[in-house]
Amino acid sequence: MRSYTLSPHQGLLSNLHTEAETIQSLVSAVSTPPQDRSLASPDVATLQSSWSAEKQALLEAVQSLKNLVAQTRKASTVRKAVL
Repeated sequence: MRSYTLSPHQGLLSNLHTEAETIQSLVSAVSTPPQDRSLASPDVATLQSSWSAEKQALLEAVQSLKNLVAQTRKASTVRKAVL
């Protein structure tokens, strides 16, 4: 059986996708129509805490992407210089 490993790019994109899904679910919870809010009414403090945590995770993912792009550019420049 063949073993697959994720490249750093794939792992980062997978993490970013997971964060996007979490944010999407939080948006759905906040934008629930008023008549349906009584079924699942999260308190404001819980929502603010969740949003804050997701915001931080998303900012970290964006920074990781920036770092990855910078490393890729640097490696590409070094390869071009060697050739």
